Amino acid sequence: MQNPYSIFHTYHFSLSTLPTTGYVPRLADDRIGTFMTYYQDYTDFGSETPYVRYINRWNLKKKDTSAAVSEPVEPIVFWVENTVPEEFRAVVAEGIEFWNTSFEKIGFKNAIVAKQMPDTATWDPADVRYSTIRWILQPGQTYASGPSRANPFTGQIYDADVRISADFVRLIFSQFNNSVAPVSFDGRGVERPGKIQPPVGPHNVTFDNNSYEVAEEAAFGLECVLASSSSPAVQDSLKKRYVYEYLRWLVAHEVGHTLGFRHNFKSSAIYSMEQLADSTFTRTHSMSGSIMDYPSPYVAGRGKPQGHFCAPIPGPADNWTVEYAYSDWGTGSPEEEKPRLEKIASRAAEPQLIYATDEDTYSGSMKSVDPECNVWDLGDDVIGFCVHKIGLTRDLWLRALGDLERPGVRYPRIRTAFQFGWRSYTDAATWAPKFIGGIHGSRDHIGDPNARLPFLNVSAADQRRAMKFMQDYLFAPDAFELPAELLNKLAPDRLPDFDGSNYTVAQLDYPIHQQALRVQTAAIDRLYGPFIIGRLLNNAVKYASGEDRYLMVDMFADMRKGIWAEALSPKSVNSFRRQLQLAHLEKLIGVYLSAPATYPSDARTLAANDLNLLETACTRTAATPGVDAMSQAHFKEVVRQIQAAQGAQREYGSTFLIGQ
Repeated sequence: MQNPYSIFHTYHFSLSTLPTTGYVPRLADDRIGTFMTYYQDYTDFGSETPYVRYINRWNLKKKDTSAAVSEPVEPIVFWVENTVPEEFRAVVAEGIEFWNTSFEKIGFKNAIVAKQMPDTATWDPADVRYSTIRWILQPGQTYASGPSRANPFTGQIYDADVRISADFVRLIFSQFNNSVAPVSFDGRGVERPGKIQPPVGPHNVTFDNNSYEVAEEAAFGLECVLASSSSPAVQDSLKKRYVYEYLRWLVAHEVGHTLGFRHNFKSSAIYSMEQLADSTFTRTHSMSGSIMDYPSPYVAGRGKPQGHFCAPIPGPADNWTVEYAYSDWGTGSPEEEKPRLEKIASRAAEPQLIYATDEDTYSGSMKSVDPECNVWDLGDDVIGFCVHKIGLTRDLWLRALGDLERPGVRYPRIRTAFQFGWRSYTDAATWAPKFIGGIHGSRDHIGDPNARLPFLNVSAADQRRAMKFMQDYLFAPDAFELPAELLNKLAPDRLPDFDGSNYTVAQLDYPIHQQALRVQTAAIDRLYGPFIIGRLLNNAVKYASGEDRYLMVDMFADMRKGIWAEALSPKSVNSFRRQLQLAHLEKLIGVYLSAPATYPSDARTLAANDLNLLETACTRTAATPGVDAMSQAHFKEVVRQIQAAQGAQREYGSTFLIGQ
């Protein structure tokens, strides 16, 4: 008898012969964002490196080599799997053929072709002879990935399959329950320097895996779009356009990976917010340098005209990468192409071609030095975009959520929308600290036109601006004050689901203080982590003579003055600031008592200085008339903790070894 709990697995095996003729491998370049196939050559011991690196690409050749624009001998064909819902098939096809405008610039017409898999098809989508866009049903999983397979000797791509989970789209529509955890790191540890493993393995990383965070960013954007109008008709129109543009971007991004292109996480920094608001501009110039970035969708906000949400065409860096990877010169060897490739790659210093990828962002680690190299930012002013994004959240929280309170809407829907609003704060807590001790990076080669140095300190003015932003928007006394009426509407869902969320929810009432503290400690931990402290130490000698400098002593002083204003100018302190001050104190004590190898001696000295100043200020404020009883007790507790730390045994020395 069949067991009712059994499940069937079907495996499909494809065995094929790799092509061995008619393809010329193309040499890779670190200025261009392509996946690579590489090996070590032991026949030449005089070269700079033992590695031979080829880019991964399809064998795309012109049918008519004499024509300025020709169809290819064999186009790159993607089949839209018949499991893709009919309502999304047109936009999926549009996303597949999105890249054709870039290929037309190098002489290819219809380089990429989208076809619909018929319901009567006798072939399996897993067949290696068919490249497909597949629709995956896996409850609770939100991802999109674009893996490809390439000849390990030449880099020639011969098969690719983009996978999109159905629940990715469901999350965009805010149909998932949301746990209360806006950041994954609570700031109570120290991120230590060390090796970070590649996302797949040491060789031939050839695919992208857009996960829950991508769909969550899309859902946040949609909530803000809907918040921009209280008209149901306008909301419905905006929702349809938003989802269409986002899905087109998603498919185009993943198809880009299957063409052999890597992420470009710096490319969103080339246009201003004013340019992005102008649909005439973006229709001609796109919205970032590359579709291979993870940009935030552009949401204008309440009362402002809405331009494109996502890029309508490939960007200038996309065109540049396609030119390098797929130009057909009819050459017979990789070496014969080198002069042409060098001419293309040498344009790296052009402002619209800025490039930085996964090993520049390090998945949000503070090992990443460049404050313009992020995921989910947008525009040429990161701090300005933080202000814009927080403004969208505040409008969502204070005005738009009231629009949801109508018959037929349950309170968990309000909580879901509210929870997505934290994204603007968690992004700010990640991006703004990178300016402190930050370094602008480039991949230019010596001799490139207008070549830049590999590293350049972020200006002192920009570092001070980032610090002021954090003081005003993350650490200020009223940064997270919200109406009690709103907070009392944030009820969790009581209906059961596959995950048992109604039992596993951490708490029923909304933990607003804990949420605020998670954001604040995330920023504090980054600012006082060994990476930023170490860069502040080393950058001090990297400024040009006479240049305005922002030093470690400035960072310590700015944090002390901003977070402890109530102690330095005696007055009562509210509950948000009390917990913030204790979190900051904990970090100072951690630096003060740390082993010499953890922090530079200057940082331990400055932490000791801060503790002395705060002990004096808090002792005075605790005895000041007019300061309320809770605040007095709080400042007395601060003094007790400082004195306990000062009485603890402390290691001495100067053996800070970050980066060794």
